[in-house]
Amino acid sequence: MRKLLWLCLLLTGCGQNATEHHLSSRPVPSQALIIAPAPTKPDTAYSSGDRATNGPFDTLHVGRRLVLRLVPGSKSDFPPPPRQLPTFQEAHLIRQQSDGRVRRNGHILLVRPYVGPILRFTDNTQQMRHDQDELSDVECRFLGSIPGRPYWLADSTLYEHTQPFLISKQSGHLTPLSYVPDISPNRKLLFVASPGLDSPASDNSIELWVISDRMVTPLWTKTLINWQPQRVCWLNDHTIAIEQLRFEPQEHTSYVRLVLPN
Repeated sequence: MRKLLWLCLLLTGCGQNATEHHLSSRPVPSQALIIAPAPTKPDTAYSSGDRATNGPFDTLHVGRRLVLRLVPGSKSDFPPPPRQLPTFQEAHLIRQQSDGRVRRNGHILLVRPYVGPILRFTDNTQQMRHDQDELSDVECRFLGSIPGRPYWLADSTLYEHTQPFLISKQSGHLTPLSYVPDISPNRKLLFVASPGLDSPASDNSIELWVISDRMVTPLWTKTLINWQPQRVCWLNDHTIAIEQLRFEPQEHTSYVRLVLPN
């Protein structure tokens, strides 16, 4: 009887071990791993317009969260240069664009606004003072009128530096300008400073002003680093053609269009 009881206990223990072995041999399901897809590079590379870019499009950050687009242009955006450059004739501009209120008397440019005294801009050239050093020669010139706006444009040239300014036809108030502007059809003033455009070597920028009947307001200025404008021209009120000299990866010329907001 003892042998039978001992045999039953032994068989029971073997059954438990077999069950535990069977359960422990089952594969434990592993925790699933969620792998995020690797970020893909955009098809078009965008960067600030004062940096190099490999994409067909570029952008120009001009402040106040305003980002302008630079899109591919072409050499045909620029009209062919005339075979013979017209000579500058101040007398012709005075006759055509001065409204009869600007005249020259020898070395004195006389401007008569609607209100206020007559303005006198006197040349200081070697024709007047032969003992004068060339570096201190000053020449004042009438450059015409701003189309559709009550301003005249003039400049004073000192040696190799030019200081343009606007003259209010109403009050005679003078507004100094950075450079002689390129004027859009809707009277925006584009200023370009480039070492290749008779400006100091340290200057390399573009800036945009808007001019109304009562005031002249700068909109933005952008200093350029890795390229400089060689030529610019307005294609319409919102598009500027630019011939670029790019410095990276090596110096080369390209053509782009700067698209302005409406």
